Amino acid sequence: MSGDARISGRIAISPPITWGELHDKLWAIGQDDSYPDVAVELDTTETHTLSGTIKHMAGVAIIPTGHETSAYNLLDEMTRIVEAFRAGPDGTVRAMDGYLHIVWADGEDTYRVHVDRRGDVVEARPEMRWPEGARDEDSVEPRWGR
Repeated sequence: MSGDARISGRIAISPPITWGELHDKLWAIGQDDSYPDVAVELDTTETHTLSGTIKHMAGVAIIPTGHETSAYNLLDEMTRIVEAFRAGPDGTVRAMDGYLHIVWADGEDTYRVHVDRRGDVVEARPEMRWPEGARDEDSVEPRWGR
């Protein structure tokens, strides 16, 4: 398959990934030179104190980076992020809920990527099923009210 893919959607991460876990992994937040398809979304909050402003940063979701992509490495990139942050430093397992929706530029191929209950990154493709007892020839010629 050739061409560009559009990636949309969001996979929420709970509890969030701490900045201590993220700060030395620039690939995870899309700040290296690899031009990834996905990155960890940072939520930044500021707390004003008497001694100054404290900035808190945490990874709250896996999101598309928004650049043109072939999406060929999407599953590998997702797996790398999920495996790196599946559990927190204290062993708490993180929930990753949601999906990314991929549509190829020609519009003929579409699928979703999500994290299953075991923590594996999986691809889900749509499939068409005819109702029980339907024949293929019934679907070819439309029946307009008789």
